[in-house]
Amino acid sequence: MYNCLRQASMRIMRVDVERAKQGPALFISANCPAAIENIPLGPRDPENPDDVLRVAGVVWEDVVDGIRYALKSQN
Repeated sequence: MYNCLRQASMRIMRVDVERAKQGPALFISANCPAAIENIPLGPRDPENPDDVLRVAGVVWEDVVDGIRYALKSQN
């Protein structure tokens, strides 16, 4: 997810073949305030830095998981 958001933040730059090979971009619509608000709240799991820390009952976990599953389903 981080790399997809990183690619999206470079949207002003010219996208050439080499840049496209770096991976897909993830754009979050202004119509999805829950994602905009909650993505930054998801801390990394110290035991697995490629995953988000699991905390039951918090909204950001559901939002981040939903986005992660959406991205994974695109593979």
